[in-house]
Amino acid sequence: MRTLVWCWRTRCGNSLRSMPAKSAARPMGGGKKPSERPQKMCPVCGRPFAWRKKWERDWDTVVYCSDRCRTQGKKS
Repeated sequence: MRTLVWCWRTRCGNSLRSMPAKSAARPMGGGKKPSERPQKMCPVCGRPFAWRKKWERDWDTVVYCSDRCRTQGKKS
C-alpha cells in the first residue's frame, strides 16, 4: 500500500510523491530488552559482554569483547 505525501521541497518536481507504507519491522535489539540478550565472558579481561546486532550472524564464533582484547589474547 502506498500513501501520497505532500512534498514541500522545490527539488522534488512533483508536488505529490508516493511513499511506501511502513511495514511491521522487527523492533531494535531483536525484540528483547538489553538485560535479556545473551552474554559471554571475555577470556582476557574477564568482563561480560552482550550480544550486538553487528555480531548477529557469527555470535557463536565471537570470543573477545573488543579488538584490544583480541590482540592481547593472541599475544599470550
